[in-house]
Amino acid sequence: MANVNLVPANTPFGYNVGINYESWEVGRTGYSITADLNQITQNFSLIRTYHDSLGPTPVMDGTQQQVITYVVGTSNVELVMGTNESAVVQGGYGAPWAAGLMNSSTYTDQWVQMLISSFGSVANVKAHLRGILLGNELDMNGPPPSDPSFSSYQGWINASFSNLKASMAGAGLGDIPISASIANYGNTVANATTSYIQSNWSSSWNNNSPYVMYDQYTQSTSLGPMSSTNFAPVSTYFQSLANTLGGSVDVYVGETGYSTVYNTPTVNNQSTVYTQIFSWLNGMESANNGKTVPLFLFDAFDQPAAAAPNSSFGIYAESSTFQPAGLKAGITLPSWINTPISALTTAAATKAVGLAQSGNLGVIETLVSAGLKELNADSGTVMNLVLTALNTAPDYNGSRIADHTSARVTAALADQGLATPGNILDLIVQAAVVSPGAFASVGAGLDLSGSSTGGPGYHAVSNLGQANDLLLARAVSALLQGQTYFHTPDVLNVAAGDVAPVAQSLLFQPMLASDTAVQVTVGGVGYSLTGKAGDAHAWSAQFAQQALQKDFSADLVKMFDQQAQSTVTQMGVAAGSVVSVGIGGASTTTPQGGATTSAGFVDFVSASGTSAVHVAQAVAVAETVGAANDQTAIVRMRQGGAQDEHVTFYKVDDYSGSIGGLKPGDAGYDAASDARAYVTGNGSTMLTSASFGGYSEGTLLHVNAGDLVAMKLSSGGHTFYAFANANEVVDGAHVGHLWNYGMNTWGWEDLYGGGDHDYNDLVVQLDFTSASGSHLLV
Repeated sequence: MANVNLVPANTPFGYNVGINYESWEVGRTGYSITADLNQITQNFSLIRTYHDSLGPTPVMDGTQQQVITYVVGTSNVELVMGTNESAVVQGGYGAPWAAGLMNSSTYTDQWVQMLISSFGSVANVKAHLRGILLGNELDMNGPPPSDPSFSSYQGWINASFSNLKASMAGAGLGDIPISASIANYGNTVANATTSYIQSNWSSSWNNNSPYVMYDQYTQSTSLGPMSSTNFAPVSTYFQSLANTLGGSVDVYVGETGYSTVYNTPTVNNQSTVYTQIFSWLNGMESANNGKTVPLFLFDAFDQPAAAAPNSSFGIYAESSTFQPAGLKAGITLPSWINTPISALTTAAATKAVGLAQSGNLGVIETLVSAGLKELNADSGTVMNLVLTALNTAPDYNGSRIADHTSARVTAALADQGLATPGNILDLIVQAAVVSPGAFASVGAGLDLSGSSTGGPGYHAVSNLGQANDLLLARAVSALLQGQTYFHTPDVLNVAAGDVAPVAQSLLFQPMLASDTAVQVTVGGVGYSLTGKAGDAHAWSAQFAQQALQKDFSADLVKMFDQQAQSTVTQMGVAAGSVVSVGIGGASTTTPQGGATTSAGFVDFVSASGTSAVHVAQAVAVAETVGAANDQTAIVRMRQGGAQDEHVTFYKVDDYSGSIGGLKPGDAGYDAASDARAYVTGNGSTMLTSASFGGYSEGTLLHVNAGDLVAMKLSSGGHTFYAFANANEVVDGAHVGHLWNYGMNTWGWEDLYGGGDHDYNDLVVQLDFTSASGSHLLV
């Protein structure tokens, strides 16, 4: 299996590399925190500290307050603030172990108010505090396994985390991440803490991307602990840990470095190790176009009162009175360390866009493979630049761009026994709505209000974007086969006032311009849906459908991974029920409903045309060529997630997913779905996707006309169904894992509990017509 990329898709930090700073004296008699920080900020804008309050009543540590005051008064400086161990666990050093201060929610409420007071305002906290770490190396600084309190320790950690999370949210600081640092992953506390943080991570933190700080130094030798000058095992450790966690938690480097205790008069071992560290980081920065694994060097200054080798990890030299005197001999920092990530990535993207627009088409793929798939969540500027390149590069689709009524469309229809109808333009317009991937580039297409928008690649006669004639021919032939040979019930009877013609399980997918209330009424009963807007670059139906081409760039897929949609809600709708939707307290309309309802979905659109709720079925109807039985269906898959994905297709009895009287979630439904599974072209009942970013294809055999085809995903040891009632329950509700991207196209969310809500971990499309005839559309 390929390595998980250590460079995370999201980071709360504006800089790649920070420095650990011990604000306590620790033998540095006469030191000055202001002088220290003046020195540090010449090279670093990201600083991590270790102290908060020691007493039962929260009062900010005096040295930490000096750091906070400095940071608030200095532009572009970010702080990651650790707490003392007493926040999580008290005792030790001969005293009995006991629960820490933050095991009390009253204390954490007071602690947060102390934090706000120390920074001067909530706004200052948000502007400068990038994260909070509970204690330090929790797996090393609590009761050992032999102590009777060890069985309680994990509960203390969990309670401290949950209490602080709630108190921060209650004070308007719910978007500042809380995590912890770990010394050695693999022990009970390290593993359980990592798992708890992942499971209880707030969706408001770091674009819903959990992280934990892991510390690691070079190996011990006969010289002493952490004395080896070979950094390779350290980098291997971090990569192996990322692979073990499989992307469920991002690996951040909380501490690494080297002590000058092991220098000799003639050999600078610290310089040797730091040269390797920076070589490792430079490679990542270059390969990922300005981003590295988030990493904090240890330490800024020596700590003379600490035992060797911990006494001499500082990278800055000092005078005899412990005043900063520049970097130690042999330490040369990379030039980009103090440059914001956004500036690094935007500069590279701007250069690449210029090349793409001048005709260098390959640079688009080069651009993203160089690392723009690993962007800061706030780097929307970079994504917009890439979209500009995609939309304006000359002939990006190459020979596939053709006139709407291309020879391929005509030939495909004829090969399937159909004449080109007189209303071909109407079919093309309908195809633009149900299969928007057939038109223009990633950023162009019909808007939600039903009117078309101009821009590069638009066709002056039909007012549609230039066509990808392969995708267009597939869409037109599927629509015409359905209209000619089938009488499939619409998802909703739009003409009759959005009435459900049959009982069905429907996906309700908010697509909102901003956070707002969403109300759905089904059969006279009202429901409130999650009204949180998705990310600006969450996958559209157009992007998802275009990604289902073999030659679509895998790196583009990776680049736009982890862009969250809103949360899907799935509901059963009885036959004859009227469905209505309100957005922001106002009613909606279905301007494109007449074109899409036969394809299994309807958009309820706000008056402004900028927000909608996409209502779709969770099953595909096998509208085969000429309504023939025993046909082969093509399955196209694009993997946007890092886990191994396996998908099974099975026949259901109705649009609610029932099998022989069993409903999704009933006892015995799993076995019933397996018994109904279609055989695939490889002789099994399961298709396995490609690796992260990759494209794959498979077939389903013996598909009959009118079959209702459902699917389920196996990923990470869990099985998820297209019907939420068969999935896990979180906060009292079944979790939906499926998102509709237009005609017979869906995307899966592959993490238990709902994951990051990007619904692109595996995008699947079913095609019931292209395998017929001479295979012109395969």
